[in-house]
Amino acid sequence: QAIPASELFTPLTNKEVAAQAVFTGLTLLDWNQTLQIARHPEEYSETNPVLGEHPSVGKVNTLMSLGIVSHAFVTWAIPKEYRPYWQYIWIGIETQSVHMNWKSGLRINF
Repeated sequence: QAIPASELFTPLTNKEVAAQAVFTGLTLLDWNQTLQIARHPEEYSETNPVLGEHPSVGKVNTLMSLGIVSHAFVTWAIPKEYRPYWQYIWIGIETQSVHMNWKSGLRINF
């Protein structure tokens, strides 16, 4: 059964905005760590198959920025009933990425 158009592209609640901010913050941390991987391929390798084992700085910047923007768009586009699943699954994925990077010796350097 098709989702009614009236359920798509509805304004985000304050809770959804907060979850989006958490996702974005975690992704910025992951982005920072991934740039360290790109800049030091002799020390680190990337495990995200989309980026590849030794991504360039340009590829990291392009894909991470697109990821943040597309995640926000999908969050806005999908029906409210699915938003928590979408947001919290991705918050979990990003939390795991930052944690694993940290365990590998990558710190947050701005």
